[in-house]
Amino acid sequence: GHDPADGPPRFPRRVIEPLPVEYTDDERQAHADLQTYAGLRKAGGGRSSGDFVYKLLKKRMFSSPRAFFETLKKHMDTVERGYSADEQRPSDRTVLRAIAAVDDEFGTEEEATEAEEHALQAAARTSEPLTAEQRAVLERLLNWADTAANRTDAKTDVLVDWLKSIVFTDGEWNSERVIIFTEYRDTQKYLIDQLTAAGLHDEDGHVRMMFGGQDGDEREAIKAAFQADPALDPIRIIIATDTASEGIDLQLRCHRLVHMEIPWNPNRLEQRNGRIDRHGQPNTTADVFHFVGAGFENSEPGSLEADLEFLH
Repeated sequence: GHDPADGPPRFPRRVIEPLPVEYTDDERQAHADLQTYAGLRKAGGGRSSGDFVYKLLKKRMFSSPRAFFETLKKHMDTVERGYSADEQRPSDRTVLRAIAAVDDEFGTEEEATEAEEHALQAAARTSEPLTAEQRAVLERLLNWADTAANRTDAKTDVLVDWLKSIVFTDGEWNSERVIIFTEYRDTQKYLIDQLTAAGLHDEDGHVRMMFGGQDGDEREAIKAAFQADPALDPIRIIIATDTASEGIDLQLRCHRLVHMEIPWNPNRLEQRNGRIDRHGQPNTTADVFHFVGAGFENSEPGSLEADLEFLH
């Protein structure tokens, strides 16, 4: 522990706080449908590529309905086309290489998305064409995601209420600040839409985005505004993607960070936390928030809550 005689602690204490979410029946059904689809594909062979597709769709589903929708559409496109008889099926090694490349570190989200598309195509060209049963499950998922992609989901409702309790108390902006992290540009855009609908994102710039490939001067300006006295700039919330965050300090006026999803790569998680949990954080704690399914402690294995508990 810290000895008070040593003066103030040099590093803040990290506090991890779960934000419980009550998922809707629709969201549970979508999660179950995705599991059903994965089971049907597995039965059809093409193990490693099937696992990859399922993992990718699941990661995206845990991020936002829009991120899920965009990838599901691409998967359906590629798998419907599959491989034609005159095309050579890629070797397992080629497919595995394409899949491995998805976990590389990229400078921009566009590059990351291209790697994902490339892997989805390679995976589709080695797997069997869709059966009627598989197609039916995918179409049900697509219908759900198509609608869900443009309205709040249970998680975003929790986020909006929480944000209001922190930065927008009694219907007015205070001087608190929050960083929200996501792996996907799709989720970032989704959040901007939802925060606009909730009246938090406005012309005044209370909410700003940081992403890879953003104009360098613009990014520096946002960073400077976020580190400055809150009286000098209206910025209260940054929504950042992983590629935007490497090595930047955001700890001077902010000690709260929200993970929209938990990255599968632990280094990436630490990189995010390090934006506020670092030397020079004036607050005694760095508060890190993530979402859990309400009642996950006594949930069924394979349920949405249990899956999120596994990530936790």
